Amino acid sequence: MTLTAATQTLLGDRYRLGERIALGGAAEVYEATDVRLSRPVAVKILMAADLGPDHVARFAEEARLLAAVGHPHLVPLLDAGRDGAWRYLVMPLIEGEDLGRVIRRGPLPAVDVARVGAALAEALAHIHARGIVHRDLKPANVLMDPYGGIFLADFGIAHAWDGPARTAAGSVVGTAGYLAPEQARGHGALPASDVFSLGLILLEALTGQPEYTGPPLERLAGVVHRAPRIPENLPPQWRALLASMLCLDPARRPSAGQLRSLISPGGAAPRHRKPQDDVYGRSGGTTGARRRSGRTGRHGATRKERLP
Repeated sequence: MTLTAATQTLLGDRYRLGERIALGGAAEVYEATDVRLSRPVAVKILMAADLGPDHVARFAEEARLLAAVGHPHLVPLLDAGRDGAWRYLVMPLIEGEDLGRVIRRGPLPAVDVARVGAALAEALAHIHARGIVHRDLKPANVLMDPYGGIFLADFGIAHAWDGPARTAAGSVVGTAGYLAPEQARGHGALPASDVFSLGLILLEALTGQPEYTGPPLERLAGVVHRAPRIPENLPPQWRALLASMLCLDPARRPSAGQLRSLISPGGAAPRHRKPQDDVYGRSGGTTGARRRSGRTGRHGATRKERLP
């Protein structure tokens, strides 16, 4: 069932829903207006009437995690609630584009890739220090506003990595083509898995092409059986950093905290990296939506994009 202005004027007696801007099997995202504060927002609504308790629990977990991990490079949670059968999350609506759309126009300049990498490394270091893994890093979940802001969005399948995940053992959760090998094998996700996914994002931003293509099963098989190919024409510093992030052994990847100190947001290439820093964790720390114009808001979903 799709919510519209005709079916429900105000959600939670506060949010006037507008255009549906993203659709998924478990949730829909709407452009909306907070009538109390007269501001635009993005509202993510769980189709709870049609889903089981696992989806409801995951939605509640997303709200809890978003409320606990405030950071300048993470999409903030403004409100959460329930209106009849509908559970909802409210986030700011920002104009801009997701990184996937930007990359489709061609490779990014190395200085811009460094800026994206530094921002996402900061965000990951922040959530990893709090025991949380994102599990679904991909260009579509990286939002870039017109003012230079970079935001990691969509914590719909994030979970506390030192606690129980809401997925069965051996199941594969995330987006094929951006999973770490251990995730693709159904072994679960650790902070190092997010680092691998970030490596794939940066590689794609530099080359303009995703590393693993084809149907989902083909992409899953690719990441299990083949290490990512790093082009010879990339600068040596980028090649070295990407090789460490995309190492098939999660224990040998750098931590997000290490990446934060290695990638200069104002530079075209990462800093030199010592070999002994290749062991993960040895040093260092540890949703908008699209408007009609094709711009993206802070929930992290692009228009008509499939959500988890």
